[in-house]
Amino acid sequence: MYGNRIRKLRKAKGWTQEDLAYEAGVSPTHIGRLENDASDFKMATIRKLEAVLGPIVAEPAMGDDILSLKNEKLRDLSADQKIKLEKLMNLAIDIAYGTSYSEDPR
Repeated sequence: MYGNRIRKLRKAKGWTQEDLAYEAGVSPTHIGRLENDASDFKMATIRKLEAVLGPIVAEPAMGDDILSLKNEKLRDLSADQKIKLEKLMNLAIDIAYGTSYSEDPR
């Protein structure tokens, strides 16, 4: 879910997975699993990563009902639409936090 964003932010800093793991206080293996979306994200881990990378999560915490509805709608999007949405969300994060890590949203 957030793997691509983490990888992009890490690479923008010129860090290896080992560098990020050291800075955030997590294992390098865990960083690899997170970047490949092969591990569940715990908010404590996200916060550790955000402390060294900047914002990762594109939306404020919402109620489960809203998230369920959002996820249901997201399933209906094509792969191309999902890619465009992810780029748009990353751009919104960059604007909100004054960062410049997003790819061109076109």
